[in-house]
Amino acid sequence: MSSILTRWRWQALCALVPLAVITSPVAADAHPLGSPLGAQLAADGDTVTVSWIASEDDWVSLGHTVGALPTPPGTITAFQAIRRSPAVRDYLLAHISVTQAGTRCTGEVGSVPDDAETFLGKGMPLTFTCPAEVAAVDVQITALTDVDERYRTKAIAEAEPGEVIYTKSNDTHRWDFGTTATKPWSGWVPLIIAVAAAGVVGRIGWLLRARAAGTEKGGEA
Repeated sequence: MSSILTRWRWQALCALVPLAVITSPVAADAHPLGSPLGAQLAADGDTVTVSWIASEDDWVSLGHTVGALPTPPGTITAFQAIRRSPAVRDYLLAHISVTQAGTRCTGEVGSVPDDAETFLGKGMPLTFTCPAEVAAVDVQITALTDVDERYRTKAIAEAEPGEVIYTKSNDTHRWDFGTTATKPWSGWVPLIIAVAAAGVVGRIGWLLRARAAGTEKGGEA
């Protein structure tokens, strides 16, 4: 585990859950750095929403990359820092884009969940306003492949082709929403991230308090 991850601990919010009931748009081994990345796509009129979903460790990696984590550690939680950070928002808008008939749609960050558990499950929503009602659009996702090219993101949508794996070398795919663009997809089950460790089936976590590694010795559950 990298030094940054040893400095920032993610602590459990929820009870342990069996892996069999974990729902996720990606396989657990999608990339070698931990829980996989996900993206939910939906279209409504001339707007495409891409909700980018990551594990706690991957949010920390992103926060570290753009300088969003609090200094010194412990002043605010990592979740609060990441949620508020303009640098995190700018990064995602630079690494996720939607193009309609060769014209790039205008992107902005939507309403971000204000509690850590919901944020982990639903991710950070980006909304893209296109020149015309959405049918076929090209979606590019390169988030975190600049940090490590082994990252993959599995995107899902009620659109053709249904689901796609984005990689460093295959970062743009066409989605055909057709008549589904008249309303958002209601069939999505939010991503729940499982982390297996030390014989424990798995647990869901988010950083409750950012601490320096030296303060996190012994006595913690």
